Amino acid sequence: MRDIKFRLWDHGGKRMAPACKLDWHWGTLWASIPHSKADGTVPEEHALEVIEVHSGVSELMEYTGLHDKAGKEIYEGDVLGLNVNLMPRHWLFVVEYLEVTCPTCKGIGSFRLRPLKVDSFYKDDPIIFPSTCEVIGNIYENPELVAQP
Repeated sequence: MRDIKFRLWDHGGKRMAPACKLDWHWGTLWASIPHSKADGTVPEEHALEVIEVHSGVSELMEYTGLHDKAGKEIYEGDVLGLNVNLMPRHWLFVVEYLEVTCPTCKGIGSFRLRPLKVDSFYKDDPIIFPSTCEVIGNIYENPELVAQP
């Protein structure tokens, strides 16, 4: 069984924070995240601020239950890098949530690694073990990683 946890990207504050608590009020999802000062420090041990989880305001990302080769937790929205020893290339993948569309499997989802640059080696969904990859950023804090040339 994996831990169920989330992190949140705050578009206004341009920061990533763990979602300590999620609440559903009157049709709106709210996340409690550690309050931080402008310098990034947290003023009190238990100081929390509440942010609406809504596209354009914030983005909620789920923990996959997996770790990269350095032991770092992998979340939805992370960009993973893979170095292949046999080839002088570095492949990048973004972690995405994928809802299964099979009629008998309704409501079941999974995470997948989507290649950011498709080439002759990775034409379709690759079979990659996340433990062989490294988290090198995410789609919000490092948008240059996902920018297509």
